[in-house]
Amino acid sequence: MKDQIKLQNRQQENKDKIVDATIALIKKEGIDAVNVRSVCKAAGIGTGTFYYYFKNKDDLLLSFIMVSSFKEIELTSPASDLAGRIIELYTILVDKYLSFGRDFMKVFYTPANTALAAYMSESDGNFLDETIMARVQTEIELAKINGYYDSLANAHELSGDLCSIVKGIIFEYALNCSDYDIHKAIERMIKKYLH
Repeated sequence: MKDQIKLQNRQQENKDKIVDATIALIKKEGIDAVNVRSVCKAAGIGTGTFYYYFKNKDDLLLSFIMVSSFKEIELTSPASDLAGRIIELYTILVDKYLSFGRDFMKVFYTPANTALAAYMSESDGNFLDETIMARVQTEIELAKINGYYDSLANAHELSGDLCSIVKGIIFEYALNCSDYDIHKAIERMIKKYLH
């Protein structure tokens, strides 16, 4: 039992080293400086150790936003305010992205990011359980059941559409050189879409 606990502690320490080194690299040199080799060097670990925890750079970056499950997040907006609840969920996600800067978002939101594509995909017609899309679908279903939202549209499709809208807003933010208010854009477009 002690050996198992030691092993788990060492594994968590190695994973923390990788994440901490990546964050330090992003803050010091920007997202372009992040690659497997530079992360391993900064963390003082071998590439084999890196690949034990992460498939590639994209998988590592995805782990930053997957720290907590959207299924478990408690919302402050009342159940009767579907748009407010969905805006709150996407604000949590976007604020996490923003904490790493615009360059992170530019690099992270690309068609080449296989980890993000897997995260935002479906399995047997369902969103992955811990994702924001699954939580938004649940929120829509609950709002319909409780009479707060009377749309005949399919909750699964609505959730996918809302995710596409927010991805477009994030893309616009990443492209825009001026002060683009990503939070206002999310709020405005989610409210319009749901009404």
